[in-house]
Amino acid sequence: MRMPYIFSLLYCSLFFWGLFSAYRLIFLLQYGPKGLFSSRPNDIMKAFVLGARFDLKNIAVINFIPLIAIITHTYWPIAGMKMALNLYYIVAGVIFITAMVSDYFYYSYFNDRINYLIWGLFDDDFKALMITIWKDYPVCKYLFLILLGLSIFIIIMLHLISHGIHPSS
Repeated sequence: MRMPYIFSLLYCSLFFWGLFSAYRLIFLLQYGPKGLFSSRPNDIMKAFVLGARFDLKNIAVINFIPLIAIITHTYWPIAGMKMALNLYYIVAGVIFITAMVSDYFYYSYFNDRINYLIWGLFDDDFKALMITIWKDYPVCKYLFLILLGLSIFIIIMLHLISHGIHPSS
């Protein structure tokens, strides 16, 4: 009875792993120095392996609550567990995607990854900063693309979870 749930976790974990790896590659291609892949291929491979290990840690954190629920609640109705998994993975995915998108644009503006100094943005002249961002970036286009990406993400997550849980199980 638990196997379909485990397959759902596996599908979602592989999807998140691919998503996090793609983000790392896009970030490196956008902000990394030119010629980095040809000059230091071994170092790049080691960095991606280390990044994959870090991603697996985050995926384990994401999967902790569903795994405990699967282990302890074997008598939940399939529809209830399916709905709970859908909601949980969608919320977790939106949080992680929001963090990745925020980090990407924060780096493009400040040339630094998000850190504790982000809270200093609110201490500065926040209105002037928002006006500058609004003028320098096509905010409406980015918001549309982010919402489109989140919609595609939600559709993919619903598909992955529904293929891991079969009503006949």
